[in-house]
Amino acid sequence: MIKNGDLDPLAYDGKRLEDAFFLQRDKALIERQKVMKKTMETKEALAKASGIENNAVLEKLVELEVRPETLASLALMLVGAFAGYLLVAADPGWFSAIMPSAMAE
Repeated sequence: MIKNGDLDPLAYDGKRLEDAFFLQRDKALIERQKVMKKTMETKEALAKASGIENNAVLEKLVELEVRPETLASLALMLVGAFAGYLLVAADPGWFSAIMPSAMAE
């Protein structure tokens, strides 16, 4: 850091403004880097959870704020719905066991 005695007052003020500008710029770049790192981590987690390899699709999912946990819960819901369908298709008596009579009407 430059001390006031090293430069004339005008040069000192200029140096302080320059330091402040680059400090602000550095903070913005560091924040941008953190966001990019978090985005990459989320894309990797989504790819691992879903098996999706298309970068454009992964970027869109990140943009929509879809988390890997959301995809996992969606997959579990679909598996449960399909299992219910198979049970009812094999034995229609399962329908009344799954659906309350008030909802079936």
